[in-house]
This record gives sequence, structure tokens and C-alpha cells, in this order.
Amino acid sequence: MKKKTFIITNILVFIFALILVLGLDRYGGELSYFLVFPLVPLARFLRTLSLSDAMGNIIAWIIYGLVTLSPLIVLAVLYLKKRFIKLDLLLVVLSLTLGFSLYYLINPFDGLSFTSYYALSPLILSILLSYLLLRIIYKLRQGDLKTLSCYSGYLLIIFMIVFAFAAYFSLIYSLKNASGHDALLEFTNFLKALISAVTYGLVSYILKKIADLCLLYRHDQYHKELPSRLKKINKLLTRTILIISISQVFLNLFYVILGANISDVNTSISFPFLALAFLLIGLFVMRLFEDLLILKDDNDLMI
Repeated sequence: MKKKTFIITNILVFIFALILVLGLDRYGGELSYFLVFPLVPLARFLRTLSLSDAMGNIIAWIIYGLVTLSPLIVLAVLYLKKRFIKLDLLLVVLSLTLGFSLYYLINPFDGLSFTSYYALSPLILSILLSYLLLRIIYKLRQGDLKTLSCYSGYLLIIFMIVFAFAAYFSLIYSLKNASGHDALLEFTNFLKALISAVTYGLVSYILKKIADLCLLYRHDQYHKELPSRLKKINKLLTRTILIISISQVFLNLFYVILGANISDVNTSISFPFLALAFLLIGLFVMRLFEDLLILKDDNDLMI
């Protein structure tokens, strides 16, 4: 990822986090509802459109057909491009389940409980996510190191965006909820959010560096910059783990000084285990990669 692309991506993620924080109080429930039950509002829209008039009914049937047949369209594209595998037959299952579920949501009838009415959307999402994950696993098992590095690079970019969003969201959310009634407590919460934002930001930056390394390896397995980039990433990983550890000690030392204000589990246990897990795994993989390159260079010298 180029520097300009990285900056633009972070600006867009920041804007999205800002919009989400500002709209969370007003639209938080609706947003969660839409993400968990996406078929329900679509079905209600199609039902309203269908009952409006004859033209609306035709448009509703067209939209229904496009949504229902979309997995089969993807299946046809894969078959025409000769990329079809047996696993892609799950798209037929997805299409049938989607068609039945959406039709039931538009025209409820006896036979399913009220709970099933809302459980249909998560069912569709689980089938879709399972298919995508199985497709990725199949691709990785069948591919070579270049394919693996390519998928790893793009996956790391996704994680980079997620951690960047977590950094911006935690900081903006803390600033927005600062009421000003208790200045000392508000400063403590802001300090915690700031350290979390710095932690997630550093992890996001490291993931960007590792993603660039994977994509570079994909294009050229013997690129001359690989050893130097690996050493820089290893140093960055080690320093980041050290920074996070020291910052958490500093934060908890500050909590000791303000012990009277610390009374809940969420405040006292704030160590970023997930971020550290990513960093430790990254450090292990990068160190293993570096040793493999050293071994390769030694073998080349012996030959």
C-alpha cells in the first residue's frame, strides 16, 4: 500500500468513525438492527412496494428476483471463467435459502414461529460467511507461496483498517462522552482512551508494513529489500510491545494514585490482550521468515 493510499484510507476510516460516534446515540439501535437482520427491512420495503400499485408490484418482483438469484449469477460467472469448484454448489443452497427466507419475510404464513422470523437473516449471513471462509481456505490450500502471501497481504490490510477504526472510534467516543462534571475522572477516561488509540494505531501501522512485505514477496520472492524490511518490522514489533507494556504500567500506576475512582472490572482490567496477540504472532512469523531467508542465503553460498 502506497503512502498516499494509506493516508487516504485513514482519513476515510476517521470520517466513518466520526459519523458513527455522532450517530450512535440517535441511530445506534437502528444500525444494530440493520446489521443483524438485513433481510427484515428489505422484506418490509418490498412488501410496501408490492402493495402500492401494479408497477410497484412488478418492481418488487424484479428486486426480489435479483436478490434471490445473485448467488446463482456468481456461480455462473465462476463457471464461465473456469474457476468453478464443488464447494461453489453452496451458492445454490444460499440462493434457495435466500429465496424462501425473503419470500416468507415478505408474506408471513403459518409454520414458522415469531423467533424464526428474525432468525432467518442470521441464517443467511452464516451460510454466506461460511462459504467465503471455505473458499478462502480452499484457495490457500491449492495455491503456492505467492498466492498465500497475496491473500495474507489483503487480509492484513483488512485488519489494519479494523484496528485503525478502533483507534479513532475509542478516542472520538471518549471526547464526545466527556461531560465535564468530574474533571479528574474525565481525564482518566481520556488517558485510557488515548493509550488504547495509540495501541491500536501502532498495530494498524505494523499490519500495513507486514501487508506491504507480503505483497512485495508475491511480486518478487528474491527482492533485495526483503531482508532489510524484515529487520525493520521486527524492531518495530519489539518496540511497540515495549511501548504498550510501559504505557499500561503507567496507566495502572495512575489508577493507583486515583484508586478511589476505580471501582469496576472494565476499568481495572484494560490490558490490550488482542493487540498483543497480533503483535506476538507477527513477531514470531517475521522472525521465522527472517531465519528462512538467512538459511536460503547460506545455501546459495554453499552451492
